[in-house]
Amino acid sequence: MKKIISFILSIILCSSIFASSFQEIMPLEKNTSYNFEENLTNFELENKSLVTQDKGKESFIKTRIEDLGIKRIASDGKVYAGNETVPYSGKFALFLGDITEYTETYVDGILNGPKTWYSHNGIIILEENYINNKVEGEQKAYHENGNIKSIVNYKNGKIIGIEAFAKNGSLLHKSDLSKGTGIWKYFWENGNILEEGNYKNWKKDGKWIKYRENGKVDVTTIYKNGKLIEQIWS
Repeated sequence: MKKIISFILSIILCSSIFASSFQEIMPLEKNTSYNFEENLTNFELENKSLVTQDKGKESFIKTRIEDLGIKRIASDGKVYAGNETVPYSGKFALFLGDITEYTETYVDGILNGPKTWYSHNGIIILEENYINNKVEGEQKAYHENGNIKSIVNYKNGKIIGIEAFAKNGSLLHKSDLSKGTGIWKYFWENGNILEEGNYKNWKKDGKWIKYRENGKVDVTTIYKNGKLIEQIWS
């Protein structure tokens, strides 16, 4: 049981922290730019267009990919490419040799659109979407075999729901939260519920039940505002 719960926690941490922990590989001070490697290349993809949403208006921008090394955050809080004076629209990518670590999309200097992380062999391992510099909607992480590892739902930059899956696709965890309140469920790999309960204001509240793998109740715990009140073993 401990191994399964630890696995779920690692999935949640990876999906919600992975991107932010690597948001900037090097600190970018205002009005400064950095080059990660001298041999990193900058390039443009021409004759293509990217459709994106900006404050409800559909705008078509030329698809442009630049190395993250020339990314510059100015005093206005917007992102620029190198010494350009117009806020950047297009994609920045972090290249490590021939490997693309991730790409992120900007519109008028603001992080708006998809951000995608890749493994060293080029397989997508995390996909998320940004609106006005905040994660919004579904953030999907993937196992090495391509199956979904977790789906974390964001609204206004906050987590409102989580689903976690084993490599074989079986559901391990599901939660539906709004302002820290909702039902949490953990599952055995055979599909049976491992544990279920309710959160209220981000704290365990009410009855939480743990089950054995065969579906029989193992222990029932009563919480009030995050504090353990009573525990009954079956």
